[in-house]
Amino acid sequence: MSVADEIKKLLELKDLGALTEQEFDAQKAKLLSGETAVAAAPKSVDTPVLPEDDLSVTHLKLQRLNCTSCDAPIDNFEETTTVVCAFCGTTSLVLRPQKIHYSRSRERLSETKLASFGNLISILETAMVAGNYHEAYEYCNKALELDPAASQVWSNKAVCAFWITLSHLNTEKFASTQAREIRAFLDKAQEHDPDCPHYVETANSIAYNLFHVMCVKFDAMTPVQRYDMVGNQQILREYWEQSHYALAKAYLDTMMTCFEIAEDKRNATTYLMRVVNEYTNNGRLKWAALYHINKPAVAGNVGPIAFAHAANVHPQTLVPTLIGRIREGYPEYSPPHWNLFPEKKSNAGMIALWVISILVLGAVLFATIL
Repeated sequence: MSVADEIKKLLELKDLGALTEQEFDAQKAKLLSGETAVAAAPKSVDTPVLPEDDLSVTHLKLQRLNCTSCDAPIDNFEETTTVVCAFCGTTSLVLRPQKIHYSRSRERLSETKLASFGNLISILETAMVAGNYHEAYEYCNKALELDPAASQVWSNKAVCAFWITLSHLNTEKFASTQAREIRAFLDKAQEHDPDCPHYVETANSIAYNLFHVMCVKFDAMTPVQRYDMVGNQQILREYWEQSHYALAKAYLDTMMTCFEIAEDKRNATTYLMRVVNEYTNNGRLKWAALYHINKPAVAGNVGPIAFAHAANVHPQTLVPTLIGRIREGYPEYSPPHWNLFPEKKSNAGMIALWVISILVLGAVLFATIL
């Protein structure tokens, strides 16, 4: 019986309640290290038995797919490349993990290590097909310890990291650095197999999906609302606070990393265009201001507002750099103008106060005359 079969037996025992999670992990670790598991798998493996490696299969067949934005289940995704969520309307590309062909590692591994590698791949792929990306990520790491040059494992590790990043979006664990890790994993995949036919597909799908999720999250941010006194009236106003700027920067940084991940740079320039639109004050938040209001928006007269500076955002240097990157693939790009003019404040309250004062003064004078 192969190690993969023995692990399946352990899974059955765990599902039946015969093994706890800790006992299952301990038994599985013994099997993967070459030891004989107790009770659940008493038969040792004298000769490495490799699972079947069908080279004609290029992708794993997913059992389920969830929306990248709201996590709702997606139906009828098996025969298409693009899906639209019935709940939130988000369009996303179907991200199918690659089938990992362990036999490609034969020239780098001994037969014993190759057998262990093949069994790790079997567990890894089972977890990915079921949507258990956290578990699959850990087995990617174990497989890469045996063969760091396994490009398909690096590619699937990037897919796992993508889904893990999405799971952190509404928690304190989310950070723009997670997107840079995805890019690093894809770079490793390409480094070890520059001619991989599915690398471009995986990179573009991850970049497209992650960018559009960032747009949804960014647009869903809501400012703080509070009442201000204007004259004798209470006016409801909206305010963006420092925490909003920090989160917005994380979203915008991730959008820029999506451009780096994408292989189709021409179409991916729209990712940078969204960032430029935001940092020139043509989006939702105000990031930049004029040092001297009466002078034009030229170099030296544009700088970050206090909240942007605290978030380590310097639009006056970042925006020209982004425009240059966009024009490398889209020469005809016409960037938006800086929206730096201060908003005109209403004087309605002050005018009302003056009118009331004049009326009161007139009434007093009229009474005095009488």
